[in-house]
Amino acid sequence: MMCKFKIILIFLILIILTLSFAEETKRVLVIYDSFSRIGEDYPIENHLEEYLSHYGVYVGSVNSEEILPDVTQYDLVIYLGFQEKLLKMDFLEEISKSKKIVWIEENIDQFAKYIGCNEFKDVGKRYGFIEVNYKDYKLSFDPQTFIHIILPKKANVLSYVSDDLNKFPYVFQMDNLYYFGRLDFRDSTGTVFLDLLHDILGVKHPSFKKGLIIIDEINPFTDASLLQEKLSAVCCQQIPYSIVVYPTVKKDGKLYYLSDNEKLIKVLLEIENSNIGIIQGSYYEKNYDSKINSDLNLLASYGIYPIAFKFYGVPYKERYIDAAKLFRILLDDDLVFTKRLYTLIYPINAGFYNPKDPKNVNLILRKAKDFLALRDAILGISIPIYLDREDIERLILGLKDLGYDFLDLLKEPYHVENDKLIIMNKNGKKVVVSNVLPYSKSRLERFFEKFVEYLRIILIFVITSFIVIILYLVFSRIRLYERGKRQ
Repeated sequence: MMCKFKIILIFLILIILTLSFAEETKRVLVIYDSFSRIGEDYPIENHLEEYLSHYGVYVGSVNSEEILPDVTQYDLVIYLGFQEKLLKMDFLEEISKSKKIVWIEENIDQFAKYIGCNEFKDVGKRYGFIEVNYKDYKLSFDPQTFIHIILPKKANVLSYVSDDLNKFPYVFQMDNLYYFGRLDFRDSTGTVFLDLLHDILGVKHPSFKKGLIIIDEINPFTDASLLQEKLSAVCCQQIPYSIVVYPTVKKDGKLYYLSDNEKLIKVLLEIENSNIGIIQGSYYEKNYDSKINSDLNLLASYGIYPIAFKFYGVPYKERYIDAAKLFRILLDDDLVFTKRLYTLIYPINAGFYNPKDPKNVNLILRKAKDFLALRDAILGISIPIYLDREDIERLILGLKDLGYDFLDLLKEPYHVENDKLIIMNKNGKKVVVSNVLPYSKSRLERFFEKFVEYLRIILIFVITSFIVIILYLVFSRIRLYERGKRQ
């Protein structure tokens, strides 16, 4: 009897825990007129759905022309007003029932009229703003970019935009309504929005500022001494970092392998045995999943075991699908850290260095400063292998001055697996189980190397003999000349 009572008690506790967990999962509904603004192809709605996974919420989405679900079942409704349009009365009636609503850009006047609010004036789109004021931060802003200005009579203004003379509300709150005059993840409005979502959703994330440094574009054409030089520049700063290795490159219709660059492989093997993380990169082509898998096996055959994967030139719609089958940790140009089921996506969000722009390092540091406004910021920087040593040092010192710590991917929960290979972090140690055959040169390659070696010896002998003969002839001619002169 006592045993049955214990079983029932445990069962009830499990039910209570399950229900409490379900209640804690926030639900967000995204309503959109279109995925992007008219005349643009940047899919803001798609990015928003991705970034909402940062907050551990359930996300639903619907077009504003479709029948809306019961909005009272959602903790937050986000309306993306990227088009100026006439909203239906049924739509306004349903959305007015929202527990909390975030309204972006257009058509707020129609909603205000429906709920009987005349507490603000719609000024429309305005340009010429140079900074966004948020909390104690001043974020840079392009004056050629618009902000939809609404002037509230009474509201809690959470952020302003400034033209250096005047300030105008950018984000304000009235009861359960939050209005944003712009949302674009390519500028500072995206940073402010993502930070405020913590408060709007009631999500409490720990506060930190971390830099993720990767040395990128290491491929079969990379000079081994150049790589050693750049690594020493980062090592001197005593920070964790990783490198991205592309095992194959196609050029002029020919495929080149790391094995074509023996000196580089030797350096990479030294890195593999150090405290530097190696990330696999694969240049995009058709049958991408097959290429990623074959590149992974190729690296393993050299004794190089990557812990993560970085995308390069991959179309937006095809991201994550293939690489996530093999790698738990992915790196891509997202703005914040996100999670898709088992897959962890770390952001490379500070842009890429442009060697033609001498001010590029300053621009990256400016973006790093703006990004401090996000309470749980991971700033991912891709440093190309050809960046000058001085710029690398200036970049890292600049991040330190801003207060950034640095993320070590070797300490993250990485896991890589295919049918021949497992690479994982087990209690802080890198564990590799591999059935991939070690790389060895074919008989033809070995024969060709021997042939080239013998040919080199013969060539040296021929050239040396030729030089000796020439010198002999020259000296003989000199002696004959001197004899004739005496006679």
